[in-house]
Amino acid sequence: SGMVVHTGAYPARLGDRLSGVVELQPLHAHGAPQGEVSLSLFNVAALHARGLGSGRGALQLSARRSVYDQLLRWFDSSGSEPGYAEGLARARWQWNATVGVTAGVLAFSDDVKLADSDREEQARAAYRDRYAWLRLDIAPPGRWSGSVALTDVALAADRSGEVVHPGVSSGTLLDRRHHAISGLNTDWAWGGRRVQVGFGAETRWVRGDYRYADAVAFDVVFDAPGFEAQRQRQRSLR
Repeated sequence: SGMVVHTGAYPARLGDRLSGVVELQPLHAHGAPQGEVSLSLFNVAALHARGLGSGRGALQLSARRSVYDQLLRWFDSSGSEPGYAEGLARARWQWNATVGVTAGVLAFSDDVKLADSDREEQARAAYRDRYAWLRLDIAPPGRWSGSVALTDVALAADRSGEVVHPGVSSGTLLDRRHHAISGLNTDWAWGGRRVQVGFGAETRWVRGDYRYADAVAFDVVFDAPGFEAQRQRQRSLR
């Protein structure tokens, strides 16, 4: 429903960001259902939003997928297929004048396959990001308001590549990075006629797994600065 771009100073509630923040406000459906379907040279998308329970609740569903890969199959025979897909599911329910709850899941999937015309160089990158949250909004009588939120994030990046130049060099690459982030945070505000005060706290648990491996072999070695001096090299990190 709206977007605010903070390019410099921004509220402390937005965390320890450095250069800027893009704050997105999701669509709030009221009353009759809303729907949209779109098709372009870039993607195909669908959106559905509606109010629930005489305005006490709201539901939003949206999905989008690129059509790059389909178009490139007609014009490019190398096998290059860049594509992406994303989806959002969000629900909100206002229990009473004091307590409301919001739950949502946001997922991204990006796949990029690249290859040259003779298939001597090929690469693939796949990214899977998933964000889930559950937030309790509290507005007790008076001038206080606050929220408590649970968040769970899973980030995965897989990259691989292969190079085969007969008589010159060959090599492979594998790079995998997986992260899991769970958090609990609370924000509170007190608003008077002339003074407003806000404060909050956050705790996070982060785990990451890394796997990197490459192997390369050179059939031709040049004894000159800037060229590889070893015929073979292997690395494996975890």
